[in-house]
Amino acid sequence: LASAVELGEPDAGLRLAAALGPYWQMRGHFSEGRERLRVALSTSDQNAPARARALVEAGSLAYFQCDFHDTLHHCEEALDLYRRAGDRWGVAYALAELGLAAWELGETDRARACFNESLTLRRDLDDGWGVATTLLYLGFVAVAEGSLDEAAAAYEQSLAWFRGQGDDAGAAVVLVWLGGLAGLRGELGPAEELLRQSLELAERIGERWARAWAQSQLARVAVLGAREREAGDLYRQALRTFGDLGDRVASAICLEGLAELASRRGQPERGAELFGAAEVPRALGAGLYLSTVDAPGHQRRIAALRSQLGEDVFGHAWARGRAMTLEQARELALSLDDDEQ
Repeated sequence: LASAVELGEPDAGLRLAAALGPYWQMRGHFSEGRERLRVALSTSDQNAPARARALVEAGSLAYFQCDFHDTLHHCEEALDLYRRAGDRWGVAYALAELGLAAWELGETDRARACFNESLTLRRDLDDGWGVATTLLYLGFVAVAEGSLDEAAAAYEQSLAWFRGQGDDAGAAVVLVWLGGLAGLRGELGPAEELLRQSLELAERIGERWARAWAQSQLARVAVLGAREREAGDLYRQALRTFGDLGDRVASAICLEGLAELASRRGQPERGAELFGAAEVPRALGAGLYLSTVDAPGHQRRIAALRSQLGEDVFGHAWARGRAMTLEQARELALSLDDDEQ
């Protein structure tokens, strides 16, 4: 990539950067990929054929770091380029990623419309990977709308395609959300089995994002099963990875899990601090959170802690947490091993 710029061939660099997008995504090199794509997009011809693809890849990587407005901006530009070019595959690709950003930003109707149009195009094009991916996204929306049976059907269809193609990366991701869905239904045994399948696949192929999500959801299942030490270990492992990846919303979910554990194990003020620290990053996007085992009872857990501490003590601890950077909160949470609690 650097050589392409140095040799005065920025369009070649743009094509290469666009092609590397899926690699950066699977390996969790989100920051590197975003910077490489930023440089490639800024130095290449505005009308370069690969520009639309590079924009979608940049938007996708931004999504994993919770820069949802950036995802929206990139994918809207890409969608316009693809529509003008009459590229139906590209239109479907841009719509799916655009829908993800809209969903996280609370634009559920727009998200569903994007996913439905993308799904229709991908079925017409016989794009199996695209169909499986878009079904997964429609499952997210169905969960947010409380249509759990619809979500299960979408997830199962998506998983069947990925497994049929031997696509372990896709299967690992879908299994996370199938496990989360089972957890939302209170089916903790099936949830744990699905999540452990996801974790095994993700570890085998080096898919860091799916691995961390599986760990965080297994942590919540462990909490519900009164296995607090195991839960703490899993939350901390996931938090380290999410911090490295730059996924702020997922980091907040782990902080909240560790906050609850601190509160249960004799450090309620520390728990209130961590809950406060998690509030801002978690508010960046509401989408994926609604599909997690952590979502039910979140406000009830905070209310119980407020009642335990009293309004003044809780308020001061919460404010201290709100004043922390995410990195400071992460360091604090990781310092609270179970032997100290």
